[in-house]
Amino acid sequence: MVYINQSHLTNRGVYLPAEFRRKFSRGHKSDHKCSLQLKNDGKLKAWKVVVGLYLGKADWLTFVEDNGVKVGDVLVIERIHNDKDVLCVSKCRSGS
Repeated sequence: MVYINQSHLTNRGVYLPAEFRRKFSRGHKSDHKCSLQLKNDGKLKAWKVVVGLYLGKADWLTFVEDNGVKVGDVLVIERIHNDKDVLCVSKCRSGS
């Protein structure tokens, strides 16, 4: 779970905790691309992002813009179906 702050709205993206990186990146020796998916209004879209110390680069800023991610929002990021190359994102809107 990530509470979005201003630094997350850059190309670098969001910091991933070590435990998440270990579980997600098994079999990968360095940063690698994966698909980031957000189910919104019954439509499934995907963006390519790079997973390493941070989740970002590639289409991260497009994901942020397409989904109106703002400071104060909360993103829940999880691996789905044990697929190393797909992450699912749920977004909770900030109350402000």
